[in-house]
Amino acid sequence: MITQQPYLKKVRERIKPGLDDTTGEVIATKKDDLVLVPGPINYYMVFTQIEHIIKKATDMPVMKLIYWLGKTLKDGEHLICLNLTIKKQIMAAFNMSLAGVERGITELKKDFLLFPYSKDRTAMYRVNPTFIWKGKLDDRHHAMKSFLEEVRISKLPDAEKNILKMQEMYEKAIAIEEAVYKYDFRKIPAAQHEPYKAA
Repeated sequence: MITQQPYLKKVRERIKPGLDDTTGEVIATKKDDLVLVPGPINYYMVFTQIEHIIKKATDMPVMKLIYWLGKTLKDGEHLICLNLTIKKQIMAAFNMSLAGVERGITELKKDFLLFPYSKDRTAMYRVNPTFIWKGKLDDRHHAMKSFLEEVRISKLPDAEKNILKMQEMYEKAIAIEEAVYKYDFRKIPAAQHEPYKAA
């Protein structure tokens, strides 16, 4: 039996200004964003764009299903199977009725947290990475673009507008973060001095 040990997971690498210990010069340094993960099954991220879904959720089935989706996602993927066998597993795990599980799926489809994978594979869904993701943030960004493309192919203009708006909000937040980390601190007068020279 393999036991899951806690570990630090790298979710992003940033470039930020720092000081050279020897010369005192401002240089570009790398900083890893890490999260403490109890184990791969227990690790997933929920983003603030999901707030409107949480606010309007009127019953527990929706909340339980959101939790189950995040827990069940595979690292770097956003496909999930919700066939009858899986629904029964959810029912047993969270003391839910089949009607409750179905109601939760219906509500999450309305909010585009769940999106049908295809007309042929009705039990397969894409989990919108704008809301929930497991894996590297760079991979999430690619998955969001892929998700939007699937919406476009399905010709759902209203859904596309909503999802695009959420993605634009996400991209603006990322741009602000990166601008802070990429600021050239050499422009600050206090940082403009001769490099330190050992005697």
